[in-house]
Amino acid sequence: MQKQRRFAMTVLLLSTLVFALSSALWRGLDSGPGPLLAILCPLLMLLALIGQFSALLALAKRP
Repeated sequence: MQKQRRFAMTVLLLSTLVFALSSALWRGLDSGPGPLLAILCPLLMLLALIGQFSALLALAKRP
């Protein structure tokens, strides 16, 4: 059980980092994002959000 909680915490932290970095990349481009970044950044943000919610659900379970 302790390994599962540690894994969930790692997934939560990495998902938060991916979400923040892709959001900064998506919003930080001055000349407008290219077509690849316009698709890739929101998809990465969505995957990171799903990872965050699943990790939070795993951490919310009682031991």
